[in-house]
Amino acid sequence: MKFYVLGDTHFGTAHLWDKEVFGQFIDWFDQIDFGKQEECELIQLGDVVNRASNLGDTLELVTRFFDIACSKFKAIYIIGGNHDHKNLNGKSQYATQYLKYLGNKKQIRTIYEESIFDTENGFKIIALPFRRVEGKVLDDYYSNELSEEFYTTKADLLCGHIAIREPKTFYGGVDIEKFATDQRAFGHIHIRWGNYKKDYTGSILPFKIDEEKSELNRVIKCFTKKGHSEIEIPKFMQYKALQFGEKPQKEDLITIYTIKNCKNIQQAKMQYPNLYIRGVEKIVNNISVKAGEKNEIFANSLDALDNMIKETAFIIKRKTLFLLKSIL
Repeated sequence: MKFYVLGDTHFGTAHLWDKEVFGQFIDWFDQIDFGKQEECELIQLGDVVNRASNLGDTLELVTRFFDIACSKFKAIYIIGGNHDHKNLNGKSQYATQYLKYLGNKKQIRTIYEESIFDTENGFKIIALPFRRVEGKVLDDYYSNELSEEFYTTKADLLCGHIAIREPKTFYGGVDIEKFATDQRAFGHIHIRWGNYKKDYTGSILPFKIDEEKSELNRVIKCFTKKGHSEIEIPKFMQYKALQFGEKPQKEDLITIYTIKNCKNIQQAKMQYPNLYIRGVEKIVNNISVKAGEKNEIFANSLDALDNMIKETAFIIKRKTLFLLKSIL
């Protein structure tokens, strides 16, 4: 008996290249021999779809992936992620149209709140999904305020959609050392970095340029009662820069380009109609200026604050961070 753990998928079709890239990942996933269906289960660590996604095209990807997954696994458990939430009238609604659809598949169970449960094949799981707890910071809630059984139970796996608190830093995160379970797998962080890099799976793809480099390769983890192994996820795409006017080289991977020394995105697309172009970098008075790239859109102020701290490596003392988050 074994169960596999897969990280953030972020299925979506906001970019021209999304359908091709996700299609290659699903083709690869379909070819893997995980073992006998009745002996295998799958845990997906949240962010099934990207928050701002076209429903029809994205649902095609979700349908195809989970049809394949249901043919390979006896049971599938989805641990909720922050992109799986949706706000309606100021309240967080977890049951998006995608997850309502997935809920109609009998093999799939969605985990919305922290829980300790047994899988159909008898593995004990502690799950920490992303959720909103009124008046509390989720990192502190999971680190200090759960019932005692969460911290003392020696489960087969501790998993969830969280950031892990790194030592010697004031930045947030869950203190996973509070938990007795030592087999762990977490989503939410797209690259495998830091002191706990082995505990992350990584996302299935680098969704931004700064996610392309990872200290460890992206993986699907496989757990048994005796230990775990990893299936490395191949690289399906890459980001590259191209000087305007240069001829692009033939690439083995799907390549997403930034066109340098170019006036605007329209000029770049006219020059390279067959390339995937994410933006341009134009030269103004010898100063490089990026244009045409979409600005990062955050679901809320907390996500924006977290992203600012990550990108700037700005250190905020714990009390200050708690105050900021309580205000936001």
